Amino acid sequence: MIGILNQLKEVGVHSIISDEQIFLEILEDNLNQAKKIDGLINDLLTEMESSNFKKVLLECLSIHLRRLNCTVDKMKSYIYKVSKKSNKYWDFRLRIMVNY
Repeated sequence: MIGILNQLKEVGVHSIISDEQIFLEILEDNLNQAKKIDGLINDLLTEMESSNFKKVLLECLSIHLRRLNCTVDKMKSYIYKVSKKSNKYWDFRLRIMVNY
């Protein structure tokens, strides 16, 4: 999981890890790497299924979010879903920043 977070950092996605959650933030205008970012976040979410983390918060501009198709689909499918393995609730959240 740390390897994926390091790869995300290389493409401009910052992360903060606490005991039970991971905060991801896309600040840079790196739309040309959206497909790679989408794949890495998808990989991270897949690995989280067997970890102690319960929450992921993704903060990004709406223009970025529209390019992260796999990530959005996966996060939507996990919202408040009970994990079959450990009966823990997953709470994935998206926080979208909008430029005015």
